[in-house]
Amino acid sequence: MFIPGPVTVAEPVLAAMAAGLISDWATYAMTSFELSCGLPHDGSLGPMFLTILAAFVPTQVPLGIAEGILTGAAYRFMLVRRPELLGLPSYLQPAVGEEL
Repeated sequence: MFIPGPVTVAEPVLAAMAAGLISDWATYAMTSFELSCGLPHDGSLGPMFLTILAAFVPTQVPLGIAEGILTGAAYRFMLVRRPELLGLPSYLQPAVGEEL
């Protein structure tokens, strides 16, 4: 069994931030694809997909970043207040009195 070395608190929080960011952007990429398939257009699917994706970019890039920060902050809050709710293995849980 592989037991990793010490894990800093920043690593899981950054992973949570990345998960929030990527999930937001993936949602709107898929929405762009679905809209490009459903809307009538001339030519191939690619240009329509890129057009719709470009329409989402001005709003969804900042919202994705904000969602990533919020997800990371929520994860860190739970890690500090109630780590048992996260179901983490013992080697990932903060020690009593550990500064986060």
